[in-house]
Amino acid sequence: MTKLKYLFAIILSLLISTAHAQIDTLFWFAAPEVSQDGPANDFDRPIVLRMTAFTQPATVTISQPACTGCMPTQTINIPAGGTSSLDLTQWIDSIENKPANTVLNYGIKIQSTSPISAYYHEVSTQCTCNPEFFVLKGQNAMGTDFWIPSQNFLSNDPGYTPTPYSSFDIVATQNNTVVTITPSNNIVGHTAGTPFTVTLNLGQTYSATAASQAAALHLQGSRVTSNKPITINVKDDLLNGGVYGGCADLAGDQIVPTSVVGTEYIAMSGSLNAPGDQLFITGTQNGTTISQNGSLVTTINAGQTYQLAVGGPSTYIQTSKPAYVYQLSGIGCEMGSAILPSIVCTGSNSVSFNQCTNLSLYINLMVKNGGQGNFLLNGAAGVITPAQFSAVPGTAGVWYAAHISLSTTTYPQNSVISITNSSSLFQLGLLTGSVMTGTAFGYFSNFGGLAPNVSSNGPVCKDSTIRLFVDTIANANYSWTGPGNFTSTLQDPVIINATSANAGTYTLSVTANGCSATETVSVAVIPDTTSTQTINVCSDSTIVFAGQTLDSSGTYTHHFTSAAGCDSFVTLNLTFNLPPDPISLVVDPLGCIGQKMNISANEKTQNSSYAWSFDNGNVVSGSGQGPYVITWSSAGIKDITVTASNPCGTVSSTDSLTISLPPVAKITNVSKQDICGGDSVQLTAYFARGYVYKWQPDADFPYAQTAQVTAILSTAANVILKVTDSAGCVATDSTYISVDPCCHVSVPNAFSPNKDGKNDVYRIITLSHDKLILFRIANRWGQIVFETTDLSKGWDGTFNGAEQEIGTYFYILRYVCVDGRVVEQKGDLTLIR
Repeated sequence: MTKLKYLFAIILSLLISTAHAQIDTLFWFAAPEVSQDGPANDFDRPIVLRMTAFTQPATVTISQPACTGCMPTQTINIPAGGTSSLDLTQWIDSIENKPANTVLNYGIKIQSTSPISAYYHEVSTQCTCNPEFFVLKGQNAMGTDFWIPSQNFLSNDPGYTPTPYSSFDIVATQNNTVVTITPSNNIVGHTAGTPFTVTLNLGQTYSATAASQAAALHLQGSRVTSNKPITINVKDDLLNGGVYGGCADLAGDQIVPTSVVGTEYIAMSGSLNAPGDQLFITGTQNGTTISQNGSLVTTINAGQTYQLAVGGPSTYIQTSKPAYVYQLSGIGCEMGSAILPSIVCTGSNSVSFNQCTNLSLYINLMVKNGGQGNFLLNGAAGVITPAQFSAVPGTAGVWYAAHISLSTTTYPQNSVISITNSSSLFQLGLLTGSVMTGTAFGYFSNFGGLAPNVSSNGPVCKDSTIRLFVDTIANANYSWTGPGNFTSTLQDPVIINATSANAGTYTLSVTANGCSATETVSVAVIPDTTSTQTINVCSDSTIVFAGQTLDSSGTYTHHFTSAAGCDSFVTLNLTFNLPPDPISLVVDPLGCIGQKMNISANEKTQNSSYAWSFDNGNVVSGSGQGPYVITWSSAGIKDITVTASNPCGTVSSTDSLTISLPPVAKITNVSKQDICGGDSVQLTAYFARGYVYKWQPDADFPYAQTAQVTAILSTAANVILKVTDSAGCVATDSTYISVDPCCHVSVPNAFSPNKDGKNDVYRIITLSHDKLILFRIANRWGQIVFETTDLSKGWDGTFNGAEQEIGTYFYILRYVCVDGRVVEQKGDLTLIR
């Protein structure tokens, strides 16, 4: 059995600590609109994305998924422990989110193959006046429920163009994201306290911008919820720092959802002029108490914000319910702001970031007592020492903090600064800048809770070894569970001779430093695989299978090693196909206009497709190879072509047939159209040599094959003439002859028996083909004077030898019609002399 091979020493060497800096492999950001203050100043540029890799190299992809034609997708390779910056300034018009109250396509997605830290930097080096960090918090920043933290101490300075405002900017991480916003104060397009919704697709953004520059009308306490994860950053552009000495500076940060907000915070003073650093605490629930350094200060409700001064090197803030703590800090009169991380079960034991400036550089460190002496800076001890730390008021000596200045000579611009602690988690904030050049401020340590980085060597082959990994966590206890009742308390357990029963999800529960977390990893066990491929190729093709050239149809099997290193058996069903066989047409050679002609093709291979040309013929029936039934509406020679094609070749065949005009079938004369039953009728048709005539009904015209015929008809008939010419073409004509089976018998209405040889006998004029039963004449007294059944006899005007008097007499006729009916006919006659 083939087994996977792993470089375990290399894998173990790449393990990184669980509570890193604010690192992740996925980040989303909506860049704020920052006032340029005219082309000569460029307060809002350059803008730069700064990224730092840790113990693994990273390939980072930066894109704008919703914005076609905006920034092209950028790919950056960062070596392990290295840093890289991407200047975004050339695409600033499709990155900064403006105008307000508009759905835009400007969201930035940052995807990495391994964990990195990243921040968006308003550099402002062209004016050296308006910088700020927006520290990206990865998936800790993604959520569906936010309260907006902000400062309401300083107004935005009105002396710049465009006019600076405060805002919060939203980006959707999925399609069909419905965002509900309830602004605490008026924003562009919407009034305070009135909820409204915005629907965003993946990568689309929305900027909620304050309608006023006044500090009291900033957007702290606004509520944002959504049905799918979003990220939000807050911005206060060009704050008027008159209270600090007259500077104006940009402040802002990416915030976190309420699920990441805590109840315990430490804030450290920067180097602001009096009245110093300020905190703004925003409640997420009603009845939230606020304590500073162990003393109760006030109670606030959801959406309310309370301001506190830091009031010393550090201060300890407690809230009874989760709340945001937002800090305004800076250097001299220059200001920056950042959301603070909760200190409960958060923090990092390794933080790395890009040192982006040559200005004054300070770090704020917070660590539990006992960890002050275990810091390394870029691997060196003695740079960060216990003497630099002092106890945080109100924590009873549990927490210590240090505000440390770093030399930009030792740690120059664009270098990587890496700070680690071998025993404890810590929080780290970065403050950089100087008077009249602006300040940038942000926290780079982990905002989320304990988050063990769990992995495996999966997928593995059947009968191989499963190895589970978790980063080393100081003072941690590990508990693994998994398929098949698997349990282990080892940090990195091993399962040998894996089968399909060992495939599935493994769960790790970790407890460390009073905190706990659960993570899962799925492991696939790849069985021996079998697959079948069916290939049809042309006979002139070359097929190579497992290094063997195949030249005949058949079934072939080979054992391979799959890309995953596992056994794989492949069966190949191979068929070599020939081009179409020669094709021939079978057609009727002669035909007539409108006559159905039979056409077919003879070709042995049955895997061809067929294309036909019928020379304007009408297809009555047929498809594919045929046969077809075709008619033509014009005379002449018709060319028929068929083409048979398959993937291996094409053959064609052409034949022709002759279509003639039909013969003339026309009944030109009928002797009588209405006759009595048994009478004869003569019919004459158009005559041409070579025509064959046939008259129907057959019973009436049994031998009639000439152009003129005579027939005796006993019943009415539709006489049909069918004419066939020498080409076999047929035409027809017809006429209807009416036959009365019982015609009225004709008799005279008077006669003169005076023996002058004219009209001396009263007799039946015509009885057609009917049979006489009775012919009787009576006088006006009803006396019968004549009676006979002989059609040839008549009354001579006498009775018993005596001539009868002039006057009116009456007759009765009875006869049998041709159709067998007996008819009686009565009338009168006049005897004159």
